[in-house]
Amino acid sequence: MDSHVKDINLWLQDESNDVGTMMICGMAGIGKTTIAKTVYNLNFERFHGSCSFLADVREAAGKPNGLVSLQKQLISNIMKGRKAKIGCVDEGITMIRDLICRKRVLVVLDDVDDADQLNAFGIMRDWFHPGSKIMIITRCEQLLKTHKLYKAHKVKKLSKYESLILFSLHAFEQKYPKEGYLELSEKVVHYCDGVPLALEVLGGCLFGRKVEVWESTLRKLETIPNSVIAKKLKISYETLEDEHDKALFLDIACFFVGKSKTYTSTILDGCDFYTEVGIQNLVDRCILTIDESNKLIMHQILKDMGREIVRQESPSDLGKRSRLWWAKDSIDVLTEKTGTETIEGLALNWTDEDILVESFFTVKKSKRRNSGDAADKWRVVDGNNAVKRRRLGLLSWLPLNHALSESSSTPCDVVLRTDMFTRMHKLRLLQLSNIQLTGAFEEFPKRLRWLYWRGSTFKSIPITGVIENPQSQSFTWAYRNLRKLPRRICLFKRLEELIVSGCSRLDELPTVLRTMKSLKLLHADGTAIAQATFAPNSAIPEDFGSLSMLRKLNVSTNPFCSLPESIKGPSRLQSLKLNDCTRLQSLSELPTTLTELILDKCWSLERVTNLPNLLRSLDLWNCECYKLVEVQGLFKLEPLGNTDAEMINRLRLFNLKSLGDVKVDLFDTFSTTYRKVLLQGLYECSIFSTYIPGSEVPDWFSTKSVGPLISMQMPPLPLPNLRILGFNICILYAYCTPYYTIDGSACDVRTTWLNQLHFRVSNKTKNLKWFYSPTFMGMPGIDDSMLWLSHWKIGNQLEVGDEVDILVLEKGFFQVKEVGFDLVYDEEKAESTSYKNVDPCCQSIISGVDLSEYEVKRGSFFLCNHNHKFHKLCSSDDSWTSSR
Repeated sequence: MDSHVKDINLWLQDESNDVGTMMICGMAGIGKTTIAKTVYNLNFERFHGSCSFLADVREAAGKPNGLVSLQKQLISNIMKGRKAKIGCVDEGITMIRDLICRKRVLVVLDDVDDADQLNAFGIMRDWFHPGSKIMIITRCEQLLKTHKLYKAHKVKKLSKYESLILFSLHAFEQKYPKEGYLELSEKVVHYCDGVPLALEVLGGCLFGRKVEVWESTLRKLETIPNSVIAKKLKISYETLEDEHDKALFLDIACFFVGKSKTYTSTILDGCDFYTEVGIQNLVDRCILTIDESNKLIMHQILKDMGREIVRQESPSDLGKRSRLWWAKDSIDVLTEKTGTETIEGLALNWTDEDILVESFFTVKKSKRRNSGDAADKWRVVDGNNAVKRRRLGLLSWLPLNHALSESSSTPCDVVLRTDMFTRMHKLRLLQLSNIQLTGAFEEFPKRLRWLYWRGSTFKSIPITGVIENPQSQSFTWAYRNLRKLPRRICLFKRLEELIVSGCSRLDELPTVLRTMKSLKLLHADGTAIAQATFAPNSAIPEDFGSLSMLRKLNVSTNPFCSLPESIKGPSRLQSLKLNDCTRLQSLSELPTTLTELILDKCWSLERVTNLPNLLRSLDLWNCECYKLVEVQGLFKLEPLGNTDAEMINRLRLFNLKSLGDVKVDLFDTFSTTYRKVLLQGLYECSIFSTYIPGSEVPDWFSTKSVGPLISMQMPPLPLPNLRILGFNICILYAYCTPYYTIDGSACDVRTTWLNQLHFRVSNKTKNLKWFYSPTFMGMPGIDDSMLWLSHWKIGNQLEVGDEVDILVLEKGFFQVKEVGFDLVYDEEKAESTSYKNVDPCCQSIISGVDLSEYEVKRGSFFLCNHNHKFHKLCSSDDSWTSSR
């Protein structure tokens, strides 16, 4: 908290004559009000008592004449006790305007959630006297979106260290736990996750209690949150805009925390939610956050608060709750057939062994006489499908593998009957993991919108009943033994998302998929689709191009060697994932709409042809593609012995045979992999490069300079019939010493991907700059040096007399020892016009290649293929384009 107080104090005490407005925001219970009160008290005298702290504005404003009462309090505080007569809000606004324009004031409004509350105090107007400060405490980050001149201060969670101190102060009246309570205290701190309200409340509840009480409290918190905390946090739920956002919050809290935002939106859109705007509303209210992986993150105590709201719908009758997420509750409702039409969502995950053992094998005394009948309602099946019946009440809290079968080597599945779902007419979300169903699927709920079923042993989908609703928009199957999808799946004209991830025996997709015009997302990763052609007997449908709405395709972890040409057909395809396709060798033309291509761990991939939009909008991820040597239009790597003889001559590499079988270590920045290979030649961006072990720049380089910078003026042509074709550059570099990190520990400098060199070639006369970051980088030995030889066929951008600088930018542990430069000439051809004076409109043309896609600023080009996002950095960072 001290750091927050310090930051806000600096703002309050900046001695500025401007009117300052600060919004202090954060989730409920995070300590916003406490921080504001502390700052207010510290600065009261600085404003000569012309201060007002209005607490609980939201609650007070909801009472009769609430805003008028708050206006009176504000005026009274600033006027040091003088009371004002106010008949209505408008009258109060006028009186406040006349008051705050005459003196410098400090005003704090606590717990504001509506712009009308701000208007009642003139906060959104330019009425305040110079030097006044206004602090607004809120959970709504968008509250001041129309007020441009304000400073936002978001209160973050306490660190674990700070949390333990705060908790200990309340639980032990000292800054650290008492002996024997450290581990328990750490568990409480972990649960509270940096929220002061929870730490203080639980610390007070556990003060002076025995260890057994602490342990019991922690077990209770797993299912029922602390009532004081839940009540205070419930304000966040109650102040949501409408029932739509409240229902969306409950769905996310019960089923989708930690799930992808895109995945969640697809599912809940199918449940008639307006998910995008609803999620944004929850984010604005500091209830939900979205992490860097696009996953939905909700604090544990907020999630518990949401689940407690559902629990309170029917504390004693599980079947009358709207959502069931805990395995024990779901099992109880299904086995007792107490489910009702109230249930909208149900999750049953057969992985929480303790909960399920307790549920199956422990019975209340009142039900023991019926245990014989209850035993017939469920069965447990081991990995060999041997059915084992157990009577309830015999094996309470025994370890699951011991209770069922000491010799079982695979996880056990629960077998339930389909008629257990009969009364759940409004069920729309169903998640089953390692659960088997028997009986007629006609009994299944007909309003399902999301079905996630992992671990089913069906070889084909029991379509009747399971997916009866042709209005369904999302289905997820994760059947262990699924071999084929039914042809009748084409009946689902509105189906937008189909996920068969992990169906390891699924070896083909039905040809009828091409008729599903609404399909936007298809995940078929982790299947057995080995033949990726569209021939009549293929594993993938013959005409994928007809899926005009398909936007996301995931066929990762499949054993095919190539994709068919028809993959370019889907006209809206934006994302293609091919992770872990270890036999994939090449990629053909892809849709021009593609914005994401993921090729991680495609170990056999050698060539990629015709990538669309790479430098404009395509995100390309291709880690661990060890054999990748060519991306058409970007780069090509080939053995130096196979290189064009003319290029070898230009770099004067006449004695290649003398190098024998010399190998070099190359780091591939494109796929972040290392490889040890024979000498290679790299073509990219009209530049040819090679890396050779060496200790000095060859003598034939006409200009040399120690260090990373070399400058020169283009000399007169040696003969009148010659022209400048380009130039050669040689860089001698090695690892700098010592090889230690800041803390003094040894560092393996060769393992860091940060080791890179970049060129900056500047034609100062023509105000042109080219930055080059190679896709492959030669890695010298620890005690050795290396030569980077490159030929730039850039003569059409150079003329006699031009001032040229070459700067090598060092990154990581590389150190440039020497740079060499040499011009390359060619005979002038009478018909040639490409090497005459440079036309400004042709500045992007080098050696007949248009490099306009690499232009980051007028006349500045960043030639980089392995990280096109860096273009944006270069265009906004003047250090790359400065004339330094």
